[in-house]
Amino acid sequence: MPGTKPNNAGRSDNRGRYFSMALGSMFKWAMRHRRAVMNVNPMAGTFRPPAPPARDRVLTDEEVRLFWRALDDDAVGYPNPELARLLLLTGYRLNEVSRLMTKELDPGLTQISLPGARTKNGVPHVVPLAPQAREIVRSAKRVEGSPLVFTAGRQAVTGWSRAKARIDAAITKANGGHPILAWRLHDLRRTCRTGLSMLRVPRDVREAVLNHLEAGVEGTYDRYDYFDEKKVALERWATYVEGIVTERPANVVARGNPSERNKVWPHLLGHVVLQQGQPMRRKRPRTRPSQG
Repeated sequence: MPGTKPNNAGRSDNRGRYFSMALGSMFKWAMRHRRAVMNVNPMAGTFRPPAPPARDRVLTDEEVRLFWRALDDDAVGYPNPELARLLLLTGYRLNEVSRLMTKELDPGLTQISLPGARTKNGVPHVVPLAPQAREIVRSAKRVEGSPLVFTAGRQAVTGWSRAKARIDAAITKANGGHPILAWRLHDLRRTCRTGLSMLRVPRDVREAVLNHLEAGVEGTYDRYDYFDEKKVALERWATYVEGIVTERPANVVARGNPSERNKVWPHLLGHVVLQQGQPMRRKRPRTRPSQG
């Protein structure tokens, strides 16, 4: 595209797909509002690269341990370790974390409050910070006069492909020269979500942590923000991750007698104790029964 610089050399289906969508939208607008000069959409019938298949990569416990420890390598470079760990602990998207602003933190660093302008779906999103996440935010090297929590010099953090390459190199080094299975930074969000399922966090709380909107009538009428439930869920997840890294299995069940636990999650009825080492099992896809 004239006037722009591609991130990668050569052809890109992803770039072509978004370019096609942008041109299609522009020409549709012109046909509706400038019919005197355009009555045919030049993009009609042109090839648009299909969307890539949905990813299902989730880091295993051993990979989480390698990932976390490898971030201690000085070659990874500040603030990449801090941002990568926050992605895993909070389930936030990359740009939501890398462009985190001081005004989006409360004074006690107990939560992040993103306005709708900073979220993918345009809905404000509040995420409670577990103690482990608070320490990461507290350790940020603030630059005087910058509104950002994490910076590269005085600028916002960019160049994530280079940062990911450094993280991969550190993981390979820590793993005796053996890389782990191909993964992306966004897979940390999926790993967080899968971990919450493994910890038996109720579905509506899991979706609230990721700021996913409920569809249909439930999404229209259920306006509860699940703040307390998200806080409990993310603290349990952070404790689980800490146990993986330190190799000291932690009891991450909601403590107390059933009546006390049910004050937080009424539908968490069983006393389930999970320890590190259990695989994060994904449910098998449901099969539709045959007709007749």
